[in-house]
Amino acid sequence: MKTVGVFLALAVALGMAPQDRNLKPPDLSPAIDRILEARWKKDVKGDPAPLADDAEFLRRVSLDLRGRPAGLAEVKAFLADPAESKRLAKIDEYLASAECNRLMARRLASVLFNDYDRPYIQPGKNFSYQTVQRLVKDFLAILEERVAKDVPIPMLLDELLEAKGRTDKNPLVLYKLSMWTGDLPAFEFSDRVSKSWLGIRVSCARCHDHPFDRWTQEDFYGLSGFFTRHKVKCLDKGGGMAMGTDCEEVEIEEDPKAPELTNPDSGGLLKPTFLLGGSPGSKEDRMPFLANLIRNPGHNQLARNFTNRMWDWLMGRGLVMPVDDFNQKNKASIHELLEKITGDFSKNKYSLKHIARAICASKAYQRASARGEPGDVKDYARATLKGLTVGQLFMSIAVATRGGDTAPDRAQAPFNGWWGWYAGQMGLVFGPSVGWTEVTLLPGNARQMLMIRNGEIIQQMIRNPGGTASLAAKVDGSPADKVEFVFLSVYGGKPQGQETARWASWLESKKGEAGLTDLVWTLINSTEFLTRH
Repeated sequence: MKTVGVFLALAVALGMAPQDRNLKPPDLSPAIDRILEARWKKDVKGDPAPLADDAEFLRRVSLDLRGRPAGLAEVKAFLADPAESKRLAKIDEYLASAECNRLMARRLASVLFNDYDRPYIQPGKNFSYQTVQRLVKDFLAILEERVAKDVPIPMLLDELLEAKGRTDKNPLVLYKLSMWTGDLPAFEFSDRVSKSWLGIRVSCARCHDHPFDRWTQEDFYGLSGFFTRHKVKCLDKGGGMAMGTDCEEVEIEEDPKAPELTNPDSGGLLKPTFLLGGSPGSKEDRMPFLANLIRNPGHNQLARNFTNRMWDWLMGRGLVMPVDDFNQKNKASIHELLEKITGDFSKNKYSLKHIARAICASKAYQRASARGEPGDVKDYARATLKGLTVGQLFMSIAVATRGGDTAPDRAQAPFNGWWGWYAGQMGLVFGPSVGWTEVTLLPGNARQMLMIRNGEIIQQMIRNPGGTASLAAKVDGSPADKVEFVFLSVYGGKPQGQETARWASWLESKKGEAGLTDLVWTLINSTEFLTRH
């Protein structure tokens, strides 16, 4: 498509390294602050929280953009840096990193799939588990590459809706293949496409008109109708038709003669119709037609949806909550702000990294999590306190305990073994039959607490030879110096108030590495460590 080529050229132009950008925030950043400040003057009791100190900011932005805290050397360098532009420079550094690309790709995957690690696919035969795992790996790699190029969201939409062919030739077919869950694929498509790309729930209208929104049963069937021509062919290892009960590969095809859906009440045929208006001709290719309708700037719901999701990812709460439930009764908490950011997102070629940079560079993002007046979380007068995700917690423990400054790599020993154990524990933490991915927020329940406090591998990580506790024991200086070393390693900031004296006294009474191990364990089990704030 011609549009794809235009978007790709724009994506390459936008994929700038930090040194290529002027170190000044986008115009959107102060605009965000002006809208919020006007609201605070009108509706908020007391003053907003002050800006976070450098340690709190660095931990927050590193967790949000890389999925892990900064290491000890990076923390020390940042705290000592006197440059006024160091926060924006750090934002740019992180946005250009491979870790950010990986994290954003998985966040996008969590929007596209209910459970991207283990998608449930039922194409009519027993689909090879190994093939599914290969597909997931290859799909995420492509998504990561698209994020690295800052490919505009409409281009990604085109690629996924128009993907065809065999699973061993085109991993992007995984998105449409995941519609085969045992239910009618066209119905799954209607539910998922509306939520993922538009932030709208229409599944309630499958059986009856929506009770408190505009969507009718015909709207649900109309969107489902775009997918009725799709069918799957199960293949064997050689690429031929699978004859038994199992299949190794799958091919997605379109059948122009496939019957249309019928109205469950009248029995009449229902032609494909988009929720916000538009129907393809009988001979028109439906997927490109639908992609154009979804991205239509006339309604701009695609941009509004991803703006809200990015705000949720970075600010801890969407302007519309839940993020996939825009409806007539569920209005944006700050409508003017949502529309301002949405307009800027569209104007800047639907660049996720542009919008992330603008939000992170705003005072709103950089405010402290503590404030004199508790206030309403929807005012954003302070940073939102929230639990860590599955991946953030593991990487935070790995950074806090490993010693040294090399970023932990889950593919390398010993982290691969530790991650395997940790991932296995998630089935217990979340409970049976609950899907989770590394970007899923942890439940913060008793099982999670027990895992961190008593888990065998967590204890190994804390006692790791050459790790934080053993390195702290070798620090020249007083017990207070050792305490500061541990706090900087675990929290990414220096001890506050009486913390230095209290822990220095503890180390005096409990000589050697054992006292330092207790200190590391205590900090890891604190709310300060277990939350993003």
